[in-house]
Amino acid sequence: MMIYTVMFGFIKIGAGKMEVAFVVLLLAAVHSTNCLPGLGSSIRSNLNPKTLQSPDGSSTSSRTPSIISNCDVNPPAPNPEQDGFSAPEIIHAAGYPNETHQVTTSDGYILTMHRIRKDGGIPILLMHGILCSSRDWLMQRGNNSLPYQLWLAGYDVWMGNMRGNNYSLSHETIPDPINNPAFWDFSFDQIAQKDYPTSIDYVLSSTNNTELQCLGYSLGTTTLIAGLIRLPEYQKKCKCFTGLAPVTTNGNITSIALKGPAEFPLPEEPL
Repeated sequence: MMIYTVMFGFIKIGAGKMEVAFVVLLLAAVHSTNCLPGLGSSIRSNLNPKTLQSPDGSSTSSRTPSIISNCDVNPPAPNPEQDGFSAPEIIHAAGYPNETHQVTTSDGYILTMHRIRKDGGIPILLMHGILCSSRDWLMQRGNNSLPYQLWLAGYDVWMGNMRGNNYSLSHETIPDPINNPAFWDFSFDQIAQKDYPTSIDYVLSSTNNTELQCLGYSLGTTTLIAGLIRLPEYQKKCKCFTGLAPVTTNGNITSIALKGPAEFPLPEEPL
């Protein structure tokens, strides 16, 4: 299993090309070497013209990276009517195939997964950060959201949702989950050891694969790393893990405002 991490910085660039630069930065990070076949060679071709190899095995010769040509340099203006759209509605409005799946963890949490289907594509599981959902991957305008770029490059894109977010508020046995303290009696340990493995197994079963790619942002990296450590058998299932703004420890945090709550002991009983 290969692991790549990316820390975000600021890029001074023309406003009209900012979104494209952001997406290219993400895609370059996803495929630092050969983590996701096809993407890295596309990026590097801008500097070193050569034959590009796409995930389906086809080849094209071009000096312009294919992922950049897929980006909208001049994306459409924001549509206020879509502000309240759900993740599936956003995907549908953008013209991509979309599916909604539900999977149940061993402790009864019902998780929703959103898929941009690419039959025969390499499966990749995207996991959001804290207080976020699959919808947050879809905020760029036009084709510039990372899931769309991955799909255009030939990948079968799955977006997970951790327990407790807008898309995962149901439970097999706990009544009225939103208002029931028992539903909220979990931490990132349960996400790491229940949500991630269940989501990975579901993707592999649905696509008839034995391994997949994983990409996480912030808490989506913390929980996967913890899960891979506690459940080492999943290291063989996760061929490559890309961490965007990864978080593994609070040991180097100097801000009292951030470090204080992180070290505050939680009660054994739910609040």
